[in-house]
Order: sequence, then structure tokens, then C-alpha cells
Amino acid sequence: MTNIVTLVTNIVTLVTNIVTLVTNIVTLVTNIVMLMTNIVMFLILAIACFAFTPSLTLSQAMLFLL
Repeated sequence: MTNIVTLVTNIVTLVTNIVTLVTNIVTLVTNIVMLMTNIVMFLILAIACFAFTPSLTLSQAMLFLL
């Protein structure tokens, strides 16, 4: 009888861990997408600064945004 209880407990723990893992993977993918979005937005802003300020180089425009 205790073996059955232990088995059920282990199955519940396994399912909980799988749900936690999937949640963490979704969070990771979301964070990667946000990071890529922020990098693209930063590059767009740097190119805009570079385009409207001819005296700046692109690297200077990127440093200016930082």
C-alpha cells in the first residue's frame, strides 16, 4: 500500500516538475524575444541618430544612445 502512495506521490511530483519546466522554457523564450526586440529597437534608434546627424559615426550614435 505504501508503494502505491509513494508511486502516486512521485507521479504528482514529476507532473509538477514538468509543468515548472515548461513554464520556465516559455519564460526563457519570452525573454529572448524581448531581448531581440530591444536590440532591434536600439539599432533602429542608432541608425536614426546616425541618419539625422551627419557628423556622428554609427558607433558614436550607438554610444550616444547608451
